[in-house]
Amino acid sequence: MTRRLLHKQRRKRQKREELMIITASATIICSLLVGISQMPVQANINAVEQTKPSFDTYYQKQDKLAYTLTQEERELIERVVASEGRGEDRTGQALVCQVILNRAELWDMSLLDVLTAPNQFAKPFKGEISEDIKDMVSLVFDEGYRPIDANITHFHANYVSPVWASNKTFVLEHGNHLFYE
Repeated sequence: MTRRLLHKQRRKRQKREELMIITASATIICSLLVGISQMPVQANINAVEQTKPSFDTYYQKQDKLAYTLTQEERELIERVVASEGRGEDRTGQALVCQVILNRAELWDMSLLDVLTAPNQFAKPFKGEISEDIKDMVSLVFDEGYRPIDANITHFHANYVSPVWASNKTFVLEHGNHLFYE
């Protein structure tokens, strides 16, 4: 290889490493800030994951309106949440629900339009839906619960770096996902 090409490759690698360090630092700082600002909510979320009492005993309903779902919407949301968040805890599943609801409300779209938009969510899960997922869909849509007070509209797995993420405001990392406004 020529000296020029080697220098170019080395500089490219250095830039990539610098970007990874900056991204990691920003993620840590944002996570800390979000964690501090969300302490009461986080304490509530921990109660959700430790036990399964009735809804009104383990969360504080925020001043958000509940959303009336048709049976078709409910089933599709449950299946998409299962595809996207089946390996996550209940909080992670509720965050995925919040993204779906926020997109519908903020972008003035129907839930079906949000869920069936091309290349936006994983294909609906074909298997049996867990009670945890059904509970979280009900909690967010029927009860008006929001895990965080932010207009999160995007998320991705923490092991990928989609191009669109650089144009969004990072809000928090939870489980295996990063969430953005």
